[in-house]
Amino acid sequence: MWHFSLIFLPVLFFYYKLTLNKFYSKAILTGKVIIITGTNRVSYETALDLAKRGARVILTSSDKDKGAKLLKKIIRKSKNQNVSFEYTNFNSLTSVRKFVEGFRNTQLKLDVLVLNNEVNASDKDVGISPHVSNYYGQFLLTILLVPTLKKSAPSRVIVTTSCLQKFGKINNLNAKGFQSYFNSKLCYGLFSSELSQRLDSYGVSVRSAAIGMLYEILKGTIFEKIFSMYTSQNVIHLAVSDEEFEDDFENIDKRDIIGNSAEKLWTMSEEWVNLESSEKI
Repeated sequence: MWHFSLIFLPVLFFYYKLTLNKFYSKAILTGKVIIITGTNRVSYETALDLAKRGARVILTSSDKDKGAKLLKKIIRKSKNQNVSFEYTNFNSLTSVRKFVEGFRNTQLKLDVLVLNNEVNASDKDVGISPHVSNYYGQFLLTILLVPTLKKSAPSRVIVTTSCLQKFGKINNLNAKGFQSYFNSKLCYGLFSSELSQRLDSYGVSVRSAAIGMLYEILKGTIFEKIFSMYTSQNVIHLAVSDEEFEDDFENIDKRDIIGNSAEKLWTMSEEWVNLESSEKI
């Protein structure tokens, strides 16, 4: 009997969590333009849901093969042809600028920008950790898209963060291993907080969505798919709903803000990506 419980109880727990956290809104997003970085499970689940609602979705990451596969899958499941994949290597500032230039040439508006790109196996060390370099790439992407976000207001930026940022330190961004991963997560949290202050008066809202400890632990396992469905609901909720939400970053230990300055990181980021004075916000 206890063997049955070992199987049944976890399944019941997963079902409960998915049902409790599911975003049931039937909102239609026809006419909305959404950029989502990354080709991981959370990016896929988010893109699929928003495509089903009629949005024009642009996925972008450095994994061309995976991106092509996800694109076909999303179009087939959503029956929405306005879904595309564009290559961007977030460890290359040139690649990021090329993507933004291409997007600007389409003269499309931008309603939602979702930052969820993760390091791929093919990403190389460029002098600093690929995790931190990936953050810098998404920092540059966001800054270059700010003029479009302002013109498209009301618009929004959603940054996926993690409670693991509690262990991050911005005074040692060259760290390797797990510390490098923790540092990158703190970078996203601080970036989200500072970006929100800088864009609030322009009709561009910035929200962070914590993806959860369990998802972090179970990535790469057979349970990743289940928890990505659960985690993506937070991102979808923030992308679709017009309700006011308390930013997930505000629930993080204040040590992160007191001990690590968001403004200091912002200045470091501007210098790393070589922002021109006219590009700064």
